[in-house]
Amino acid sequence: MSSAASPSQIQSQQAKLRRLVNCPGNDICAECGAPSPKWASCNLGVLVCLRCAGAHRSLSTQISMIRSLTLDRWTDEQIETVLSIGNDKANEIWEHSIPPGAKISMQSTPEETIAFVRRKYVDREWSIHSDNSDRNNANSTTPVPTFVPSTTQHIMVNQVQAGLLTIQLIEGVDLTPSDPNGLSDPYVIFTLGTEHNRSRTVQKSLSPRWDETINMRVPSRDLPLKMRCMDYDRTSRDDFLGEAALDLRTLQDGVPQNLWVALGRVDRGQLHMVLIYTALSE
Repeated sequence: MSSAASPSQIQSQQAKLRRLVNCPGNDICAECGAPSPKWASCNLGVLVCLRCAGAHRSLSTQISMIRSLTLDRWTDEQIETVLSIGNDKANEIWEHSIPPGAKISMQSTPEETIAFVRRKYVDREWSIHSDNSDRNNANSTTPVPTFVPSTTQHIMVNQVQAGLLTIQLIEGVDLTPSDPNGLSDPYVIFTLGTEHNRSRTVQKSLSPRWDETINMRVPSRDLPLKMRCMDYDRTSRDDFLGEAALDLRTLQDGVPQNLWVALGRVDRGQLHMVLIYTALSE
């Protein structure tokens, strides 16, 4: 049976939570601009007001997991996620191409608020990763991360945490069919050092949409982020749908990288994701 948190632990967590409001843009709600938000989506990394928190709760928890800054207990990883992203950085992604007048305000109705967050996070109507022209943008000035073979030799490093990696897994396209029905049930396993994280499984699709956020601790930027796409089978061994790896040293601190990753060791398939690496101070 787990024991209750000590007063010192509670004070430490409250101090960390107070740091969240100091992130850029976190003094107002990420959605409607209301001042002094007291709620947060601990996987999207944004602070929101009470009304917009209710709209977020109408979404799947796989899209937005709401926590109170004053009422709920948080894990250190959840706090680090919000600290590493924040309202300004998140809205650079999710409101990348929002037109004038589309943003809600404090005067918007509950129905308008719910419709807005669904368009923003479920339909991804204005997000940076909804622009297909980014897939092969030859004129982009953003440095392109270097992909390395997934057979990269393991590098021995000490386990001092260097940073936090936020993976926004968006979708897959043109994956290999592996089931008799000509489809697959794909999921993705991310590996960073000794840590492994698995996405949810999307049933019967060669172009799955995950819209899922995964956070991983980075003990050293010398370690590659490995990803393996698999097909889930209920009665036999899961089928291999491809793999890739990413050199984290090419990611800029705090800068979202919109990526289309070609899967190796197979003839087809890409994964679409946004990566944000955040260095943690000593």
